[in-house]
Amino acid sequence: MRTRRALSILLLSLMVLSSLILVPVPVTRADQVTLYAVQDSYVRQDRPNNNYGSINRLIVRSRNRNRNRRAFLQFDLSSIPAGSTINSAELRLYMFDPPDYNRTYQVHRLAAGWTEGGITWNNQPGVAGAATDSASSGTTAGWVVWDVTGDVQLFVNGTPNYGWRIRDSVEGQGSSWDARQARFRAREYGGTAYDPRLVIDYTPPATPTATNTPTATNTPTSTSTPTVTNTPGGPTPTPTNTPTPTDTPTPTPTATPWGVDPFALIEPGAGYYSSPNHAWWVDNADHGLETYLDSPTISIPAGATSPVLTFWHRMNTQDGRDGGFLKYRIDGGAWQDVTLGMFLQNGYTGWTGSTAPSGSHRAWEGNVPGQIVMVSVPSAAIGHDIQFRWQFECDNSGAAVDPKGWWIDDVFLCMEADVQPPTEPKPPGLKECAQVLSNGGFEQVDPVTKWPLEWTGNPPDVYRASPGYPLPSTFVMRFNANTIPGWPTFHPWLYQDFTLPEFITTTSTATLNLYKRVCVPEDASCSSSPGRSDPLYVMLKTTGGVDLTQPITVALGTDSNSYQHWSGDLFDSATRLSGFDPKDYANNTIRLYFQANVDGTGDTWFFIDTLTCETCTQQPIPTPDPTKVTVGGLAQVLLGGVPRNLQGIDVYAYTADGELFSTYTIQDSTYHFYWLLPPNKTIYIYAETYIGPPYYRYWAQTTIAPMSPGEERHDIDLLLLQG
Repeated sequence: MRTRRALSILLLSLMVLSSLILVPVPVTRADQVTLYAVQDSYVRQDRPNNNYGSINRLIVRSRNRNRNRRAFLQFDLSSIPAGSTINSAELRLYMFDPPDYNRTYQVHRLAAGWTEGGITWNNQPGVAGAATDSASSGTTAGWVVWDVTGDVQLFVNGTPNYGWRIRDSVEGQGSSWDARQARFRAREYGGTAYDPRLVIDYTPPATPTATNTPTATNTPTSTSTPTVTNTPGGPTPTPTNTPTPTDTPTPTPTATPWGVDPFALIEPGAGYYSSPNHAWWVDNADHGLETYLDSPTISIPAGATSPVLTFWHRMNTQDGRDGGFLKYRIDGGAWQDVTLGMFLQNGYTGWTGSTAPSGSHRAWEGNVPGQIVMVSVPSAAIGHDIQFRWQFECDNSGAAVDPKGWWIDDVFLCMEADVQPPTEPKPPGLKECAQVLSNGGFEQVDPVTKWPLEWTGNPPDVYRASPGYPLPSTFVMRFNANTIPGWPTFHPWLYQDFTLPEFITTTSTATLNLYKRVCVPEDASCSSSPGRSDPLYVMLKTTGGVDLTQPITVALGTDSNSYQHWSGDLFDSATRLSGFDPKDYANNTIRLYFQANVDGTGDTWFFIDTLTCETCTQQPIPTPDPTKVTVGGLAQVLLGGVPRNLQGIDVYAYTADGELFSTYTIQDSTYHFYWLLPPNKTIYIYAETYIGPPYYRYWAQTTIAPMSPGEERHDIDLLLLQG
């Protein structure tokens, strides 16, 4: 039914899938990356020779008697290609313990190198001039942000990158130990949710046309690249060498062309794969240096942008000793480490031990629950071949408690497509609403000019701004709907233009809500009952003044003089003039038009306030097709132990022979494949969504037995769990 994102998805391996599932994943734009600190520490003036690089916090303090503290950070920028233009760069630290007084913290670019395990107050490096930026701390916990765009541009252009120092702009103040002190999370705190980070938006240099080298060839046995096509039933992957269709998806994926030594393709217990029923696994044992899982060689098109590697993994190893890390190579060249700065989500958790085969190495280690890892692929790989290696290392000192090892599943290489996908179909039953007018600008009236410019009226003296109705300091709209003394009888009008949303269809509604009041000028307080028969109408017109609807009565001079609510559908089929179809004006401007007709016997004042107009469209349900089947149900996400409704959950239906359909949940958290799915086939339903940031994946799946042509089932409920 739709392709949610403009992505070209290269499926590296079917791995655990018994049939092909095309699963989009969130992709960070090619010109935006979040880097995490590779070094951080703080120094104390009152302990000038002490090092605090292993502490899980950073402290910035201003205090008298030489008791100031400063923080230092450094980031690896190697993932940003030389020659890139830095559009913006923000240094962000999470302040979990704020000062009692608002402080100004300065960030300075460093002029010399330092080490996390060696920096002290006495040997701290100098800075390269004036502060790059300043930020107010405030007195509540949260993120503190500095603009370091200029510094990052210098680093990318070749200026040595030694990182930054953060200090109080006025040091040496105060005697209390914490009144002028802020404590921030350091990278040693654990996880990445509160790690110091550098968020960079950049434009990479133009990539020249790539020429494959003789040694870089595509592996002919790689069978998992689906071609996404737009069909009436949704995007259908066309994999090569599709397993022979069966009523149940039982074929076991082959290890070829994955390089395996000694990883094995296994059927683990529950929770040790991402999507049934297989995962690559290696035991936590003394395998030595060459313990790896190599992907096939993948060609990245020259026009690709934002390449991102994603995979699911789970680990249980001897904490602080055994673990795994990720490498890559381009065009068959030397293997390179994936650095911390390349991770977009769930990077390394620690280090392997010094007695591991290659020594201490950044890695995932210890007990890592199932999680999705996202890695920004170097832009140097665009237009070239790339290969990935999951390398596992153990010492000989023992192993974790069973079940132990490293499980890897669902590997994808995703990138933004060069072309935009077709217009995204909307699922049947989806209701979309947009507020096109809100209060009509009444709360912004200038009493001197009498009415905001977006409203136009005639004659100009028959509408005025009046305070206090129905709320204090609220200006309301007033019509002198008959005559001003000495003037002839007239029919005043007032209008405002507004734009309809792009999703408007023939069956849409446009609900106008307002509060109205009627009074006569003979009684300035409007305390007596009005007696005029003058009506106030509302209607729709084109900007050229052509009527689209008949007048709809909003108020009469005989109405109550108290404020009353009025609501009506401006798209009411009974009031539409011949030829007016709202869908013909989607994304176009039309006019909301008020007009007061008079009988010439006296003045009637109409007050209008709190005016809003909301347009809504509900997608129609398709006509039944007796040759197809319908499947649907409720898809909810388990959050905080409670099932929650959520619009926009991706839901996929697929068969063992490769047919794939997709939709998403509508406003009531239901999904439906109306008259789309084939009869007499086992159907697999898979749903997922990402909630964040940081983004966590929730998913669920079920199997439906073959159904007869024309059969409907709307009871296939799914509860998505984090995985």
